Amino acid sequence: MSNHRLEQTLANALPISLFTGLVSGILLYSQFWLTEKIYTEILLVFHLSVSLYFLLAVTIYLYFHVNRTLKSRRNAAFFTGVLSTIVVVICLYSGIKLLLPSRYELGNSSSSTYLHLSSSLFFVSCFVAHFLSSRKSINKLAKKQPPQLAIPTLGSALKLPAIATILASLVAVMFLPPKMDSFTSKIQREYNYTYGENPFAPSESSTPDNAFIPIDLITQSEKCSSCHTDIFKQWSQSAHRFAAADPSYVKNVNLLEKTKGIESTRYCEGCHSPPALLSGQLTEGGVHGGTPDTVAFNEGISCLSCHSVSAINHTEGVGSYHYTPIQNSALLNTNNRLAERLAGFLIQASPSKHKAFFNNSITAQPASCATCHAQYMDKTMNDWGWVKMQDEYSAWLESPYSGHASENFSADSVTTCQDCHMRKVPSNDPSAGEDGLITSHHFAAANTVIPTYFGLDKQLANVTRFLQSNKIRITLEPPKGNSLLNYSSSLQAASLKHSESLMHFYAGKPAHIDVAVSNTGVGHNFPGGTTDIQVAWLHFQVVDSTGEILYESGSEETPKNSKAIYKTSPVDRHGKAVWKHDLFNTVGDSYKNAIAAGKTDIVTEHFDLPGHTKGPITIHASLRYKKFNDAYKNWVFDSQLIEIPVIEVTRSTISIPVKIEVPAS
Repeated sequence: MSNHRLEQTLANALPISLFTGLVSGILLYSQFWLTEKIYTEILLVFHLSVSLYFLLAVTIYLYFHVNRTLKSRRNAAFFTGVLSTIVVVICLYSGIKLLLPSRYELGNSSSSTYLHLSSSLFFVSCFVAHFLSSRKSINKLAKKQPPQLAIPTLGSALKLPAIATILASLVAVMFLPPKMDSFTSKIQREYNYTYGENPFAPSESSTPDNAFIPIDLITQSEKCSSCHTDIFKQWSQSAHRFAAADPSYVKNVNLLEKTKGIESTRYCEGCHSPPALLSGQLTEGGVHGGTPDTVAFNEGISCLSCHSVSAINHTEGVGSYHYTPIQNSALLNTNNRLAERLAGFLIQASPSKHKAFFNNSITAQPASCATCHAQYMDKTMNDWGWVKMQDEYSAWLESPYSGHASENFSADSVTTCQDCHMRKVPSNDPSAGEDGLITSHHFAAANTVIPTYFGLDKQLANVTRFLQSNKIRITLEPPKGNSLLNYSSSLQAASLKHSESLMHFYAGKPAHIDVAVSNTGVGHNFPGGTTDIQVAWLHFQVVDSTGEILYESGSEETPKNSKAIYKTSPVDRHGKAVWKHDLFNTVGDSYKNAIAAGKTDIVTEHFDLPGHTKGPITIHASLRYKKFNDAYKNWVFDSQLIEIPVIEVTRSTISIPVKIEVPAS
């Protein structure tokens, strides 16, 4: 093909590609008919394909056209041609700028969007003006060409845009994710409806029409890491990530399956492994999330497990959420790297709907935490009756932090679950706000076993720091007036200038002191969560000036002799201890002790001071915490040598003089 014929071919193709690109761009901007994201993706791929073709065509055309017309004396044609070239460069520049990550949102009001749209419209005007001013010369040029170099037809000019349209449509359709209703039929085995019509019972979870969800629409968290690197790293060390792989959970869910069948594990899996529950795995022939080397085991509570929750069924827990799978990108749910790259590009080019899908208001509500951090057992599980278990949400509602309680001395404003457990941290993540902060996905709380077992030092440091963040306080309040000297005259007593001088004990005499353990910062009871397998206790120690320990209770080795132990001791129907966390045997508690939010537990320590006590004495009081009690730890880990760290949550120290009692004369 000669240069002249190529130029003419491009000259005919440019108006078609320009028109289709302009129309598709206006539709993308307005979105007045785009109700599904897949349509947006198809149109965006089409618009980009046509634009790339236009860019290539106009570049080649200008090369030949400018060389041929550079010496032209037609001022109008020359001026409109130069202006068209400048405007098209601006248009293409603004279009490329819009494709930078997190810069373009369909229908937004950014300056780049306005520049791209206005320059496109202005280019059309310039192009038409240039075409009209050059029409006579074009006609003369066409008459001079031999017959074999006739101007191509409109059909040939439409070929490339048509091919771009077909390719864009095929790419989108080929990678469409499976429909939910069609996926149900793929479960070859017969599903066992042991607990009624709801396939997820006894979990309180639900899906649209209670249909099973393709597991790819619940998992694949690693694909989120391509953009949300910081958040993915945080989640990768969290208790949510290891909710199914937690060795204690594996031990307990296997015990439950062995005792009551795999169908009963639905009770646990709604919170510990949504992928296994919602995909229909928990029936005969399937495997629960506690099975190593499965997708559900590796992801636990995945990114989509929370971000695809579309409603809260109720706040009594046991997985009481409604899960609606998000058709985020038609190309993401594939194992095709090219398709995944294209999906990532489309999300970055048009993040508004992506944000709307995943950054929903439900995940920011304290009630969303209640769907799993509240729990009860009923007759279907314990063959006995309804028994209330952990419930951080109700405890928070009754606390000063919820705004619903009458006593507000500990907090002046509402503090939510997310405010404590998902604090704002700096990050360059694309989801960061204008202040450069994101909500932390470490979910720091009180689980020290998971980071210890899996060697997650950073997570263990986060959890330890969280436990020691001054949310629990200890105050030592020595008695005043009960251990005073018998002064021989009122004048001598009146000479005392400071009340501190009244604070002393007598050598060789019994003494006592009040220890106030206050929950001043935890938004629910302390301890919370699985209080049947964890323990917190008061450690109290009296030491004289020589370093001799005169009295001690609640040492790390023997916490049982502590004067204050905070835990729960559940029992079965026969009154026997339920110590393996086999909650399906629980019908009540023989012991339960916790400190409600904003409340204080007063513990009085009694001790004797020997006659040889050398003052002053120093009194240490600390609150210690251990995620697993020894009996449960030994059962879970069997012969494995795992040391569960003991965390000193808070401490207080006071020094008190010791005097010799002077008999009254």
